[in-house]
Amino acid sequence: MGRAGISTDHHLATEAGAAALRAGGTAVDAIISAAAVLSVVSPHSSGLGGDAFAIVTPAGSPVEVLEAVGRAPSGADPAGLRKEGLDRPPAVRDMRSVTVPGCVDGWFALHERFGRLPVAELLEPAAAWGRRGFPASPELLAVLGRIPDDAEVRPGFAPSGADGLVRPADLARTMQQLAEGGRDAFYAGDFAAALVARSPELFAPEDLAPVHSRWRAPLVVPALGHLIHLPPPPSQAYVTGAAASVAGALALPSDPSSPLWPHLLSEAVLACAHDREQRLHEGMDGVAELADAELRRRAASVRDDRTWEGRLPPSAGCTTYLCAVDSEGMGVSYIQSIASVFGSQLVVGDTGVVLHNRGQGFSLEAGHPAELAPGRRPPHTLAPALVTDVGGALTAVLGTRGADAQPQIVLQLLVRLLMHRQSAGKASGSARWLLTRRGDPFSTWRGDGRPQTRVEAGAPPAWVDGLRARGHDVSVAPPGDPAFGSAHVITAGDDGVDAAADTRTSTSASRVL
Repeated sequence: MGRAGISTDHHLATEAGAAALRAGGTAVDAIISAAAVLSVVSPHSSGLGGDAFAIVTPAGSPVEVLEAVGRAPSGADPAGLRKEGLDRPPAVRDMRSVTVPGCVDGWFALHERFGRLPVAELLEPAAAWGRRGFPASPELLAVLGRIPDDAEVRPGFAPSGADGLVRPADLARTMQQLAEGGRDAFYAGDFAAALVARSPELFAPEDLAPVHSRWRAPLVVPALGHLIHLPPPPSQAYVTGAAASVAGALALPSDPSSPLWPHLLSEAVLACAHDREQRLHEGMDGVAELADAELRRRAASVRDDRTWEGRLPPSAGCTTYLCAVDSEGMGVSYIQSIASVFGSQLVVGDTGVVLHNRGQGFSLEAGHPAELAPGRRPPHTLAPALVTDVGGALTAVLGTRGADAQPQIVLQLLVRLLMHRQSAGKASGSARWLLTRRGDPFSTWRGDGRPQTRVEAGAPPAWVDGLRARGHDVSVAPPGDPAFGSAHVITAGDDGVDAAADTRTSTSASRVL
């Protein structure tokens, strides 16, 4: 146990965050520095061209949520896309899936409210790694092996030279511009000019000028003897809270190796998420979704002997999650994303910034509450969580990557931590189940019929037979399947903090100080 901690998907990011904590920075400082490094060393998962959410609890102060989500550009044209026969904006190598990135705006909003160290000091590790180069992680190499040879992202992020290092010099230069010029160096500088020049039919300077992040009150769900704090819509995190509340009312077994454990938890998720595609949009009332009567209605569909018999209405993302707690008791649960692997696979000019494709979350159905339109924020899979006790004292910060799977994974972590009293390492390292549709991490809640129940390699043997006996369509994933996320957890209590990094990602690391 220690007094502070940080956990991220990459040891270089963890070291940058730990250095900020050692220098007297806050947990927010640690997150900004680590997130910037991740934008360089894990460009397939996150970066300046994406969005972010943060949940922050300053010691002794109310929990706040920062929503750093950009809007659809002024040239967004849903009617034109419908004429092409599409039901979603095209996801890859098409500017029409790109919304204004909110991540950079979020960094500066976080720093203005809770930062202590100079921004230039926090961003320097990221710029330095971009200049001098770093070894490509196994995950980055695997992704580069799957994308087309002519993809725009390949020249800037593929290993090169005699030493085989990755040197994204353009991105390093952009990071340095941020360090010197602040937010405006991005939204009114070279990046903004290059983005508008690339797609003037979609983007105008006025699209980038406004502030793209906003502080919001969290959704707060009493469940499992604690208070779970979540970002409101357009995040799908309300599913986490609803499922945790439903699960807490069920007769969960005390032993997670029982097949009843994955059955009841997956049924709780299904009861709360099956209509997400029809309901989630930026104006959705998250509080109403978590009202007692609504949760009781959803819980009534859960049976311990069989699967839910309803039907879904017709209808391996890339993200990185990190968390930090400082010695003064501030906790930060933070997630940033470019949506798909390398996002849209498009790069803005010579800035090195990879554009996300979060616009794929919009619907093209006329009249749908999440229909694409200029100025709208897209529905988001990003779903971090922060837990306090009923008195408001920090208990845990946690989250994961995994697109539609995020609430499912976070629910399993919550139950292990809060009900079974497992350590951070035990909770994050235990085998998982997922409701999923093969091949598309963003389509779990689209299409007819119940999603498949996928069980991670190494799960308790009784899970598979027990789930099948209750009507699940079960498959067992091969070892190393990335669909099961990369979760990070820090727990806090009277005896200090404990941090765990998910071993499913080979570069993950946590530090306790």
